[in-house]
Amino acid sequence: MEAWDVVVVGATVAGMRAAIAAHDEGASVVILSAHGLGNSGSDNYSSGLAASIDESNSMSHRDDTIRGGDWLNDQDIVSNRTTLINSHIAQLDQWGLNFRRSLSGSPSSEKGLGHKSPRVLTTGYSTSRQIQHILEEQCIRRDILRRGDWLPLSLGSFRGQITGLVALDMVEGTVECLQSKAVIIADDGFENAWNSGNSTSRGLSISLDAGCQLRDLEFVSWNPLGIPDTELSLTVDVLQNGAKISTTNGNEIEITSDMTPNKLASKINDEGGTALLDATSLSKSAIEWYSGLRRAIKERTGLDMFEQSIPITPRIEQTVGGLPVDEHGRVVKGNWNTWFTGLYSAGGASCSGLNGTGIIAGNRLMEDLVGGSSAGMHAGKWIKNKNFSGSESINETLFSAKAEISDMLSNADSNNTSSISNIKSKLWNTISTNMGFERSSEGLQNAAQELEKLEVEIHKEELVDGNMIMNTNLMDILELKGLISISRASIIAAQSRSESRGSHQRSDFQETINETMLKHTLVDSSMQINWLPLRKSGSGTWILTPTN
Repeated sequence: MEAWDVVVVGATVAGMRAAIAAHDEGASVVILSAHGLGNSGSDNYSSGLAASIDESNSMSHRDDTIRGGDWLNDQDIVSNRTTLINSHIAQLDQWGLNFRRSLSGSPSSEKGLGHKSPRVLTTGYSTSRQIQHILEEQCIRRDILRRGDWLPLSLGSFRGQITGLVALDMVEGTVECLQSKAVIIADDGFENAWNSGNSTSRGLSISLDAGCQLRDLEFVSWNPLGIPDTELSLTVDVLQNGAKISTTNGNEIEITSDMTPNKLASKINDEGGTALLDATSLSKSAIEWYSGLRRAIKERTGLDMFEQSIPITPRIEQTVGGLPVDEHGRVVKGNWNTWFTGLYSAGGASCSGLNGTGIIAGNRLMEDLVGGSSAGMHAGKWIKNKNFSGSESINETLFSAKAEISDMLSNADSNNTSSISNIKSKLWNTISTNMGFERSSEGLQNAAQELEKLEVEIHKEELVDGNMIMNTNLMDILELKGLISISRASIIAAQSRSESRGSHQRSDFQETINETMLKHTLVDSSMQINWLPLRKSGSGTWILTPTN
C-alpha cells in the first residue's frame, strides 16, 4: 500500500496549484487524473483572470462579484478571494506567464462582463490553458508525481476522517489503494451532464458516496459565445476589443454595464437562441492576439472570424455548485462549524460561495488559483502533526472496490450490446431540456422521473470488454453512474429553490427577490434536501446589503 501525505484528485489549474502549495509546505503529494495528463476538462473555458491590480483596493471587485452572484454569495469568502488574487498574479508573472501587457509593460486589464472597472487579464486564446502549462512546469520542477488514467473509485474514511483513496489504474489494469492524511478533490463539476466535454465529476460522485453533501447544484454558468455544432466557445473578452453581437435579424444586442455572462446568454436566448458575432472591426493588435482562436474556428467551421460574422449560441461552460468548502478549502458537514476531517476541495468540484448564482468574467480562474492554493497550504500544514490512520478501514474500502469491479468484469461479454451512448443522450436531453434557461415544477418532476429510470438502466448495463487494461467501457459506466446520481441531486436542489434567482429561473416562481431563499441548498446521497446559511462578515452582518 502506498502512503502519501496529500492525494490530489484532478490535474486541473486548481489541482496543480493545490499540489504546489502542499508540496511547498513539506508534504508528499501525488496528483491523480482520470484522463490523460494535459487533458483536463477545465482548460477550455475562456474568460480570463480577474484581479484588481489597477485599483487601490479590491472593494469594487468584491461588490461586482456579490451583485453578479445575485446576493447568494458568502461575502466573507468574496472578500478573501478578491484580496488574495493579486499576490497570485505576481507569482504567475514571476513564473513566466505571458500576460497581455500595456505600453508600460505591466499586465493589461480589460473590462469583462459583470465588472464595472477593467480588471480582467488575458493571455490570448485560452488564459486557462496557458496557466495550466505554467503550473505543469512548476510541478515538474518540484518533482510532484502526476498520474494520468487513474480513475478514483472511492474515498476511504473512518469516523468522519479521511484515510485514503482507492483508484483504478487504467494503464496497469489494477485497483490500487493510496493511504493518505488528506485528500483534495480538485477535478471538475458536472458540466458533462449538459454536453459531451472532457470534464469528469468523479470527485463529486465519490464524495457523495462517502457521505458528503453537495451545495447549490441548481446553478450554472453560461458562455454566451458558443459556436454551434462544435465544442468551441469564443473568448468573451473579444467583446471588450470591439466585437459586436446582433440578432439574426440584424439588430445589435447592447452590452450594458451590468451585463454578466449569464445575462447576455439569457438575452441571446430570448432573441431566439442564436445570434451573430461580428469581429471584423477588431484592431490590428487584437487580431494578432486572437490569431490562435481565429485558426481554431476556421479549422472547425471554415469561417474566418476577422472577415465574416460568426454564428453563436449560449452553452453551459461550468456548474457553480459542488462540495461546500470554507476559505481554507475544508469540506464542511451540514454547518460551518464541522468538517469532513482531512477532506478538501478546490476549483470546479468545490463551492466556496464566491460566485453565488453565476460567474462573472475571470472569477473562475481566480477561484481556481486562490482556492487551490488555500486548500493545498492548509492541508500541507495540517498534516504535519498527523499520523497515518485507518489502515483497516482503507483496506476494507479496497476490498469493496475490487469486489465491485470483479463483479462487473465477470458479466462482461463481447456479444453484449452497449447502451452507454443511448443513456448519455437521454441524460443530456433531459438535463438540457429541463435545467436550461427556464425551469418549471412539471419539467423538473419529469426530469426526476427520467433520471430514476436512467439510474436503473445504468446499473443493469453489462460490460462488453472483460479486460482490465484501458477498459474505456468500464470507465464510461462508472463515470455515468456517478454523473446520473449528481444530476438527480441537482434536480432535487432546483425543485427545492422556489424562486427565480440568477441562472435558476422558475416559470412557476417568478419572484426574483425572495429573502427566505437567501441560503444554500445541500443534497446528500439519499437525495434529501438540507439548507446552509449564508456567511456574511466576521461579525455576522452584511458587507454589502441586498438593497445596495
